[in-house]
Order: sequence, then C-alpha cells, then structure tokens
Amino acid sequence: GIVLNAGGMDFGSGDSKDNEGATHIFRTNVLGHVVFLEELIACGKIIHGAHIVYAGTELARGVPYLEKPPVFNPPIIESMVKHINGSAYGDHYQSQTAYTYAKSIGTLYMSQMARIHPEYIFI
Repeated sequence: GIVLNAGGMDFGSGDSKDNEGATHIFRTNVLGHVVFLEELIACGKIIHGAHIVYAGTELARGVPYLEKPPVFNPPIIESMVKHINGSAYGDHYQSQTAYTYAKSIGTLYMSQMARIHPEYIFI
C-alpha cells in the first residue's frame, strides 16, 4: 500500500504561489499527492487491492474553538479554486484555515479516486 502523509502547515510562505496560481500550502498538502499517486497508477506500480491512505486532519471536520468546518459555497468549483489560489482569504491569509481547506479538497479528491479506481482500497 501507499501512505500519502507529506505536507503540513507553513507559517512562513504558505500563501506564496506557483506559476499556475496554487498556494504553497495546497501544493504540499494535495497537489504533490495527486501527481505522485496518478503517476504510480498510470505506470502500473500499485497492485490491485492495495490500500491507499491519505493522511488528513481533524481540522477538515472542524474543531470547536480552533477551526470551523470548511464550507464550499456555490458555485462549489469556484469556491474551491479560491481556496487553492488563496484569493478566498483576501488580506487575511491564515495558514491554519488554508491548511483546513487544502486537506478537505484532498479528501474530496481521494473519494473521487476511490470511485474511479475500485480496484484499490482508499482510506
């Protein structure tokens, strides 16, 4: 199996962006896993029935007095894009909130991968 556990909060440069507009915190918590996993699948490097674990965070469900549960307002895709590129935060970028949304998007991605690839066990 595979454990996708890289990432974390970046209190220094989390809101910096790559050439395509994704924040550093999104790239390290989601995009790297996406590219790695999809390449492994495309190359046939994962055996059928393998467990694929995406290490999320309790923050993605919300933690009282710490972080509210993430809400993607309609239109949902546009809302997600704003969290990916950091524009949802305006001048009030907070690494913890960006991390919460990135991990939530990562979880949604993994659930979609589970539907696309029933030959693997996504956790």
